[in-house]
Amino acid sequence: MPDLDRRTFLSLLGAGTAGAGVGFWFNQMIRPPVEHLIPQVVAPEDISPGTPVFYNSVCGLCSAGCGITVKTREGRAKKIEGNPGHPVNQGGLCATGQAGLNLLYHPDRVRSPLKRVGDRGNAEFMPASWAEVIAFIGHSFQTLKGEGRSGQIHFCSRPVQGHLDSLLADYFKQLGTSHYVFHQRHSSRLQQLAMQQCFQQAAMPFYDIAHCDLLLSFGADFLHSGSSPVMMARQYGEFRRKTPRGHFIQLEARMSATGANADQWLAARPGSEAAIALYLAQQLLARGRYQAADREAWQNALQPHSLAKAAEVSGLAESQLQALADAVISRAPLLALCGETPSHTSNGFDTAIAVLALNYLAGAQTGQAAMRASTPSLIPSVNRQVGKEYWQQLRQDAKDKRVAALLLHECNPLFDLPAALEFEAVLNEVPLVVAFSNIIDESNAYADWILPVPSYLERWDDIAAETGGDVAAASVGQPTVVPLYDTRHCGDIVLSLAAAQGEPMGHDSYRLYLQQRWQTIHQQLLPNDLLVDFDTFWQTTLTSGVFGKNQSETPPLQWRADAIEKLQFHPIHLPGEASEFPFLLQLYPQYHANHDLDPSLPWLQELPDPMTGVVYHNWLEIHPKTAQEKGLRDGDIVRVLTANGELELPIYPYPGIAPDMLAIPVGRGHSQLGRYSKRGANPMQLIGVETVQGCDELAWSLLRAQITPTGRRLRVPRVGEHERSLGRNLFGGQAKTIPIKEL
Repeated sequence: MPDLDRRTFLSLLGAGTAGAGVGFWFNQMIRPPVEHLIPQVVAPEDISPGTPVFYNSVCGLCSAGCGITVKTREGRAKKIEGNPGHPVNQGGLCATGQAGLNLLYHPDRVRSPLKRVGDRGNAEFMPASWAEVIAFIGHSFQTLKGEGRSGQIHFCSRPVQGHLDSLLADYFKQLGTSHYVFHQRHSSRLQQLAMQQCFQQAAMPFYDIAHCDLLLSFGADFLHSGSSPVMMARQYGEFRRKTPRGHFIQLEARMSATGANADQWLAARPGSEAAIALYLAQQLLARGRYQAADREAWQNALQPHSLAKAAEVSGLAESQLQALADAVISRAPLLALCGETPSHTSNGFDTAIAVLALNYLAGAQTGQAAMRASTPSLIPSVNRQVGKEYWQQLRQDAKDKRVAALLLHECNPLFDLPAALEFEAVLNEVPLVVAFSNIIDESNAYADWILPVPSYLERWDDIAAETGGDVAAASVGQPTVVPLYDTRHCGDIVLSLAAAQGEPMGHDSYRLYLQQRWQTIHQQLLPNDLLVDFDTFWQTTLTSGVFGKNQSETPPLQWRADAIEKLQFHPIHLPGEASEFPFLLQLYPQYHANHDLDPSLPWLQELPDPMTGVVYHNWLEIHPKTAQEKGLRDGDIVRVLTANGELELPIYPYPGIAPDMLAIPVGRGHSQLGRYSKRGANPMQLIGVETVQGCDELAWSLLRAQITPTGRRLRVPRVGEHERSLGRNLFGGQAKTIPIKEL
């Protein structure tokens, strides 16, 4: 708008007729200012107007390590697709990977360092400078180290892979603390503990779905929420296309999207998975499929696990279990999978070990093992995931003033942990809380400082992922766009803190640190290749997005002799009395909210749940017959009560569940995490501190519950809820059909 004072405005109005003068000058006042398009005389080398530029990188939204190809135009990322040359996903990409642009351009991203100005938990912050942040935290750490209290610093992070993990480990060792740990709501820690106990190997095995003949899944929703769903979906496609076609059987208490794809779906009672797997293993021995020298020890361990016992606890007919045993005996190779939901009940450790035993006995003698040791990684990593014992000790140390600082790196324990672990009290009592984050969540709303980190599309990273073959691969994640905001990589922050403390780590940036580590990989793997110097090797790796190295065949897994006696089945134990809490409540991971940032990505929240069609919300599943008996209909809000907490959710009548069961997807119900996340309720507030027997993992997936109608209703948004014509009578009230032969 032109700058007009009052006198000029009035004189202009009097210069002509009232109507014409007002109209003309009003138009002049509201006309936007003139702007000129000035082309760049010398454009950046990676920008050619109208021409897309593609970068190969690696997806950072989960730990699978899928290769991605990012299309950019004029310096802005426009589309993400799978990298066809990457051995993990071979061009495929899940919806989460596609939604990475939502994180890059999220309107609620933290754009600069923030300093708390209000009470903890109120998420009231003011902008700060990086110089101020580094100086304050560096001085605080230096003071703690001088006082001999640096061991009271805790760094809790999402699982970190690649060389960033090495840098963080070196920094905190130099600082003088051993409290560098990982936290993730859904992790493979329990199954890794089972692998350690059975095979003395901490790494997860490789499951060769593509080449098995019988796939037997114990509640594993591997097509939607597994550790690497794109790779597993690709293998599943090969499993289905081959001749003869592979046969798939799913055992679970609630029908999952993966279970809906099975040839046969068996509704087993929750907590009975170990009993079924041990019965099938016993049948392998009884029918002569296993003839090794330790056969007698296996027979003695498996003898108590009879058909009658498996039928009693599972609710399946003996004839169904016998037919299942016949399939296991007659079809090879067999591959059995253990899902996250059944492994996080009170007897979930029994289930994980029983499924490993079933795989081992089925493949050990035939030479057709579909479960194999993982390919050795090009970038060694350490599993730092912690369980209940760490959180209880942290709470006690905070109460005793033995926690001086808590750093949270892209994780949200306050949302994930049960209230009984009192993590909120920890956040209120620790003198210094620092968060590394993209978007303010429930945990870092309590932080004194928030340090914004770039999205994975703006930073350097690397990762070594399981490829499913004899090739060990490592990927480099490179910036595909210039960082949009005043953010810094976690590695750069750590290097700056070390320098501020007077103990520099010898690198000016994380990019240079990463390149030096890849020089080591080059020297180790290509020592005699004089034709490929490091610069060529580095540029080739960046261009392709991945480096692979053929590995010798991994030796077969060998069961520990002292682990045979660990095969056992403990009846399920749940807090609360059945008379007070008559329903079994199952909590399960949901694909659209499986990782910490998923609920903040609108593309994911608009993606319909494959079994219910619900978007942007969560719900309580109840069998239609049970809902009718209680006078409930679709959308009625009920109060769900367990021995540990309560919440309110609308019901969804779901036939794929037993009449005495309820189910809730996990991941939604945020009070923070951006504008797109604040819908639904968080079911993790229903769980207690009960653990899986045999380890300290929380037993979060199965509870006892009761429900009470509230008298209120909520129309949950759902795809397919209404017919598409919307009452417009498009075809005269009759559907128009076309014979197949006319298509």
